[in-house]
Amino acid sequence: MTTPRIAVLALAALVAAAPSARAGIPRPNLDFTLGTTFAADGKPAGGGVSAAFSPMWDVTDHARFGPTVFADDIGTSLVPLYDRNNGTSLGTIAETHRMTWGLAWRCDVDALRRGRWNLDGSATLGVWRVQDDVTGNAFNGASGIGWTLGALALRDLGHGRDLGLALRFHRIFPERNAAYDRVGRYATAALEWRWSAPETR
Repeated sequence: MTTPRIAVLALAALVAAAPSARAGIPRPNLDFTLGTTFAADGKPAGGGVSAAFSPMWDVTDHARFGPTVFADDIGTSLVPLYDRNNGTSLGTIAETHRMTWGLAWRCDVDALRRGRWNLDGSATLGVWRVQDDVTGNAFNGASGIGWTLGALALRDLGHGRDLGLALRFHRIFPERNAAYDRVGRYATAALEWRWSAPETR
């Protein structure tokens, strides 16, 4: 079993065991992220939808920690289509599609508070799966350790809800035997919505 797979299983086991570890464990804050990817290396690229879900527990008054599950559409390569009879261009069609998904540990730290606005620093460390497919049929893939660094600007909307923007840089180190033009880095820009449990407000 490869190291990334062991890490995925270990992370999943910890996440599953966390709610029952203690009878009085506090409820987590819930972070939902939806946006787009851009600036990916390798091909295919071009960008696509980025989504993540993160239950986060307060570890201090200014820091939160917890698991995150994510999926990022890296992009789709397009190829020209021609009429077989006369060579007339018929436009382009989608060929190879690439996405990443995985599990990671996430830590957010308050960097600056001004009125209803809060600026956070955010980092993750976990396991990424890079997967290529053609019309949904997977044919290339690689797993690896990865990390992200990012910044969040959130506005307090009241009643334990915050909404803002998140910008993150992602770095992945796929398996060395992945012999294809894999993605090693990309960025995401997204809306971030946070719901704080009553005990943490």
